[in-house]
Amino acid sequence: TVQQPAPEPTSGSVWNAAGTYEERDQTAWAREHLAGLLGAVRAEVPGGGSVTCGSPKDWEGDAGIHLVRGRKRYLWDLKLSLPFEADLPAADTVFKGELCVADFSSDDVADWEASVKWSE
Repeated sequence: TVQQPAPEPTSGSVWNAAGTYEERDQTAWAREHLAGLLGAVRAEVPGGGSVTCGSPKDWEGDAGIHLVRGRKRYLWDLKLSLPFEADLPAADTVFKGELCVADFSSDDVADWEASVKWSE
């Protein structure tokens, strides 16, 4: 799949010639892009088996490109659920669940909150 970069603003709007502050919503692009990336995840498990992800759901939040004093800043604050299946032949069953990402933001990309919810 060819990845499309987010539309890049080259400068502020005509009305904002000083480039003090401007915000461009990129939420639709971010959701589409992440759905394509995350929905295609498949990982092999050591010892046999695999984990595959479905399409993200239960989206909340936003993403945008902010122009602040002439500098671009990419900001996002998202919440989503990512269904997955773990096929482990040694266990003779397929486990299903969801990775619930409660807080994924540009404030600290290494410090996001997530939990796993198992299906019955």
